[in-house]
Amino acid sequence: MAQPTNIVPPNNLWGSPPVNLSQDNLLKNHRIVYYCRIFVSTLAGCAAGILGFQGWAGLFVYLLITALTALFLLFKIKFKVQDFFQAPSTLVMEGVFQGLFTYVMFWALGFNLVHTFA
Repeated sequence: MAQPTNIVPPNNLWGSPPVNLSQDNLLKNHRIVYYCRIFVSTLAGCAAGILGFQGWAGLFVYLLITALTALFLLFKIKFKVQDFFQAPSTLVMEGVFQGLFTYVMFWALGFNLVHTFA
């Protein structure tokens, strides 16, 4: 069992005393955010492909879904990012590019199945 470590952000960004965060819990939180982003990217890619979004409209859908996912995760943790992650940017940046690749793959698949091969 890993010992909790005393994590202090640089320059104490949150203006509060350091919090003891378990490394196991931090890794679990990162995995949850990553899997959530991949799952949402899969669903959004399929939906965007089936609805026939092309070009910049499809990219805008991904950016919108990414922002909504981060917002919903913030609501889930009641805006207490410092209690669950080392840096606030984790919710926004964790798995974004992997999610983009998944989104594009399912976007193309959905689009081709419905609009090209029909």
